Amino acid sequence: MSVLNRSKNTELKHTENDTHKYLTFLLAGESYAFSILRVKEIIEYGEVTALPLMPDFICGAINLRGKVVPVIDLAGRLGLKSADISRRTCIIITELKIEDKLINTGLIIDSVSRVVDLNSDQIEATPALGSGIRTDFIEAMGKVDDQFVILLNIDNVMSNKDLSKLSQVNGDIQISEAATDTAKPKQAVLEDEMLQSGDKAEQVSDVITEVNQKISSSKNPDED
Repeated sequence: MSVLNRSKNTELKHTENDTHKYLTFLLAGESYAFSILRVKEIIEYGEVTALPLMPDFICGAINLRGKVVPVIDLAGRLGLKSADISRRTCIIITELKIEDKLINTGLIIDSVSRVVDLNSDQIEATPALGSGIRTDFIEAMGKVDDQFVILLNIDNVMSNKDLSKLSQVNGDIQISEAATDTAKPKQAVLEDEMLQSGDKAEQVSDVITEVNQKISSSKNPDED
């Protein structure tokens, strides 16, 4: 596995012949991605407990194996239109650094796509205009199958003020295990939708399992 070089603001530095793995996903009909080294796992959408006095894009919190995890509407944070919750909706679990602590944080996405390898020839500088979101949120533009994918700088997406709010969620708030079941979607439009992969239809849970396996193997290359 290639070594990930970071600048002080954790933005990736790509040098000649570098290849990095990215998790790609959909938001408001567009493809986005960030490094899978920032991804802990992906789970199906489950009921989120709303919390008072939080920014609109902080949806609330879930109980993930006994741990309180704040959940962010990533589309809303980027200034995009949030989609209705559906069978395809997923939550990416990542870590954000707040002072000297790493806090697990959930990012709601419309649907997960796949893990892709991008080398330096497939990555271009952030455009000055035209992406529809703040340029400091964008690390670069990646090219996958002749289509552009927006590579997010996940640290810049969250400001210091936002991070302090997340720290509050991760602190004293208690959520009962029965209140949030992340294994099964429960809210809004939960139709029995399918993801299409070529001519074969796959259940959303199967896609998530496959992507999680790739994430795990990429971080543990010596494991079978």
